[in-house]
Amino acid sequence: MKSTSRKVTPSAGKTILVATDDSPSARLAFALVVTKLANRGKDLVHVYTNSDNLDHVETMLKKYAEACADLGLECKTYADRDRRTNVADNILKKAETVEADVLVVGTNGHAGESILGSVSRRCAQTSRCTTIVVKDPRM
Repeated sequence: MKSTSRKVTPSAGKTILVATDDSPSARLAFALVVTKLANRGKDLVHVYTNSDNLDHVETMLKKYAEACADLGLECKTYADRDRRTNVADNILKKAETVEADVLVVGTNGHAGESILGSVSRRCAQTSRCTTIVVKDPRM
């Protein structure tokens, strides 16, 4: 059963969106998805970055796609940057577009004493799907 706040339909697997800036916590979020959450042959992993550093983005997304392929996971990658809206809204829009069942984000630690940064907080509060925020335990 595929279930989100939008609908409940029979399905063979989950759609998981990992939003990454390639920070340590974002890499841990991706690792959590590919080692614990995603089921080989059933689930679809989307990897999204909201960056406009094209040289870095191409290399980064290729690395994530190869890691999925090595584990037998289907993966789609995306990179875009809409400067008219903030990063969290771009992530939430992508989650809606791919009809994610689960959104997984890292928290980058720039929020000081707070565990959640502004992007991960907004995603957790506003997303219409299950959202998992991964914190790097070294932070």
